[in-house]
Amino acid sequence: MADDDFSGTNRFRLLAKLGAGSMGVVYRAYDQQQRRDVALKTLERAGATSLYRFKREFRALADVAHPNLVCLYELLNERNRWFFTMELLEGVRFRSWVCGGDSDAREDSSAAGASSGISYATLPDTDGPATVSPQIVTHPRPARSCDQERLRPALRQLVLGVDALHKAGWLHRDIKPSNVVVTR
Repeated sequence: MADDDFSGTNRFRLLAKLGAGSMGVVYRAYDQQQRRDVALKTLERAGATSLYRFKREFRALADVAHPNLVCLYELLNERNRWFFTMELLEGVRFRSWVCGGDSDAREDSSAAGASSGISYATLPDTDGPATVSPQIVTHPRPARSCDQERLRPALRQLVLGVDALHKAGWLHRDIKPSNVVVTR
């Protein structure tokens, strides 16, 4: 079933599509039980490997609480459709913020990771060697000036969030400006 066919559930009313990644689509949804807007991430293909990764993504952050990380709420399966809900962040993408974007602008109201899947790997044991083979993709972009007064505190908070993940034993293998939202 394609995510375009997903129309929400009795509990979750879809309000807008926020982004799509390799694993699924993220929507802004209204949780009628909790009476609040949430980000709802669906699983596009429910094969064994995809479902394992999807559940692993949820479990990676479900118990990690930090002011600089998005909060995950529930992992659900309804009518053979897997999805999870998370905190909906209102803000601007990292690049827009550090390049002088207005803090009141709502460039892409979304949850962190909405535009693409969030990849995690367990940290290696300290007893054994570990190798990492990142895929590096470069995209030529026009040079944009960066506001150092915005960049420094934003990077500090990003590092604090990543540090909380590391302390919990996880690596976020998809850190990029489009996966970081700066909120008020």
